[in-house]
Amino acid sequence: MRKLFYILSLLLTIGFSATAQTDLVDDDVLCARQYNNKYPTDQKQFFGNWERGTVLLENGKTASGYFLRYNQMLDELAWLREDDYNVGLVIKENVREFTQGGIDEGTEPKRFLKVLVPELAGLQKTMMYLQVLADGQTRLFCQHKAKLTTHTGLISPKSYYYLDYGGKLHKISLNRWSFYQTFSKTDRAIVKDVIRKNHLRVHRIADMARAVELFNAEKSTID
Repeated sequence: MRKLFYILSLLLTIGFSATAQTDLVDDDVLCARQYNNKYPTDQKQFFGNWERGTVLLENGKTASGYFLRYNQMLDELAWLREDDYNVGLVIKENVREFTQGGIDEGTEPKRFLKVLVPELAGLQKTMMYLQVLADGQTRLFCQHKAKLTTHTGLISPKSYYYLDYGGKLHKISLNRWSFYQTFSKTDRAIVKDVIRKNHLRVHRIADMARAVELFNAEKSTID
């Protein structure tokens, strides 16, 4: 598996603009646009490594066992077609969600949903891929982004967090005040109790995700 990852990384470093003559990369299930990697030597544009994963499409079809890699700079899902090593960006309109990893031994599944995210102070909304950190009635998402710094030419990754609560997507920070303020007064008391009883520190994202999971479990016994 390490050898395969090395080959895939080497191919991506070389770039794919010269390996295909068509605009589309597709098969019986997936359809993608040909990927021209403008920054072939900078792996920070990606989240994680090439891993076998699963794509659930809007039409209900499932593509499983495909080599996937999320490009956090473009907010696009890259797919490597094993038949000819062409790489495409899966057409986002066709995707409902995808899971990167979790098929081959030693890889952890990282699930992403296509979510309508508010931008520009809520004046505009854009469909983006968000990683699901906690699922349930209330969900915690992570938005992985990467930005090119013009004067250095370097790509810098950064993460942003959203809480899907009360039918609305709330952008939050990794601190208790931001987390608590998202909830109603009644639910805030439940969240505080969950955090206190389980000795959680919500400035750590793993603890915040655990707090959301426990909150969902507690709410299910009340509602």
